Order: sequence, then C-alpha cells, then structure tokens
Amino acid sequence: MDSRQHKKRILNELRAAGMTTYGTMKMETEHLPNVIHENEHIGGVVYGRTTGEKVGSAMLIATDKRIIFLDVKPFFKTFDEVSYDVVAGVKKTKAGPFAGVILHTRVRDYGLRFTNSNCAENFVEYIENHIELQESLGNNKVTNEVWKSTEREKNLTNVPQNSDAAGVIKEQNVAILSTVDREGNAHGAVVHYVYEGEQFYIVTKKQTEKAQNIAYHGQVALTIHKPNSLKTVQVSGLADTETSQSMITKIYRAVAEPKNYEEGSHFPPVVSMKKGEVTVIKVSPMNIRYHDYSKSSW
Repeated sequence: MDSRQHKKRILNELRAAGMTTYGTMKMETEHLPNVIHENEHIGGVVYGRTTGEKVGSAMLIATDKRIIFLDVKPFFKTFDEVSYDVVAGVKKTKAGPFAGVILHTRVRDYGLRFTNSNCAENFVEYIENHIELQESLGNNKVTNEVWKSTEREKNLTNVPQNSDAAGVIKEQNVAILSTVDREGNAHGAVVHYVYEGEQFYIVTKKQTEKAQNIAYHGQVALTIHKPNSLKTVQVSGLADTETSQSMITKIYRAVAEPKNYEEGSHFPPVVSMKKGEVTVIKVSPMNIRYHDYSKSSW
C-alpha cells in the first residue's frame, strides 16, 4: 500500500470512529500514518485536553493491536504504547456538550477532558468490547493474575529462618532488581527492599522503567550482595503491586527513614523524587540460591 492510500485508509477509519473535521486537522492525526501499521486498524479515538501535571492537547487511539497515547507538538512528541492485557478499565464522564475519558492501566492512567461526546462513546465501547474479547480468549490481565496466584501457591519458596541466606537477606536492605520489558530487553536497578513475611517489598514510582516492566512481565530477579564479602543471595520470583493498605503503610514507614551512605545520611532516592505516583511492589520468591564464594566447594 502506498503512502497516500495508507493515509486515506487511516482518515476513513478515524471518521468512522467519530472524528470531526477539526480532529483531522490536529498534529496527532497528521503523524498517525507514521505509527499505524498497514495491518493495523483503528476502532476508537478521542482527543482533548490532558489531565495531571502536564496539561495540553493529546489523543488516544484504540486499534485492534494496541492503544496509543499521542501528543505531538512542533518541537517534541510523546508516544506511549499500551497493550490490552494491562488495561484495567475505561471510564466516560459527561460535562455539558463535552465528555471526559479516563483509561486505567497497570502502568498509569491516561485522562482527556473536553472530548467529542460521540468519539468518547465509541472509544469506550470499543475498549470494553476488546477487553471482553481478551477475557473470552483467556489472554487478559485477570487470567494473568490468576496464573500468578496459582504459581505462587504452588512454588512459593520459604527461606529457613536460621539459614545463611536468611542471614544475608535480613542484614542487608539493598539489592539489584532485574526486570524485562515487553521486547525482552533486560533492565537492572539498585533498590531498597523490606523483607516481611517471606516477601520482598520495594517502593518505587509507577512511571519508572522497572515498574512499567513489571506491569508487562512479572518475572523478576533480585541479587543481594553483602559488601566486602563473597556471600550473595540470588532470588527469582513473581512481582506484582501490593494492594493491602495496612501493608503499604507499614512498608512506607520502613522505607521513609534516613540511611547511611558513603555520602552521608540521606533518605532513599524514591523519597526524594517529587514527581510520579508512589507504588509498592511485592516480590514473591520462587527460587532462592545462596553462594559463599570464599569456600572452595562451590
């Protein structure tokens, strides 16, 4: 398909989704042929003013493959791609002749105000239908959460309280968290952890790379090293978001205390980060390995 036919097809699908002439003149619409694939079809679109810290115009496009958040300005472009398996829901609100739409995902929420009511209704209906389709196929996040729960019950590894591994875990509070993004690329980050009830808890911001990776791919690894020692603990497990408010409060209190660093006494970096919504990640161990490389038997 040549570029003119590709662009024409996209405009026709946008109009079918309710886009007005005003919408076709937006910079996001002009940029869409660069991001929509030839075998990808648009089923819903909304455009309006964003909510949150950065207010401006933007667009949400729902296709048969994904959801795209697009904000195009003369000197910069914001492009977020959201898969349907991380969508928690979508909500439409009414305000006079306009509507508002909030797309809830496990990564972040996307909100638009002053949107075209017809577009908003079509967009919400398309998203809801797509979620129902995913559920019927067993591919959505609910199935994923059930799988996580089942795997955790079957394979959860408990650390013997008096073991060498438990000693290192309890003595330390810093580890390297390894995650994998949806394209299979590995990412490592130094994190403070709280070990409570055979679980590892990590406080971070929802917008961080590690939090977004976990939303797509729950399998993670923790590497705990005792400084100036040849002892390490390697943990592999399943990570998800902690939902118990009492546990969240307990972990917040444990993390929000000054710690001694080479540079002096400071709060952990996550406490100093002003932007972004805080979340607590729970890592359930599936496998724990202890190594003491000072011993020749290894």
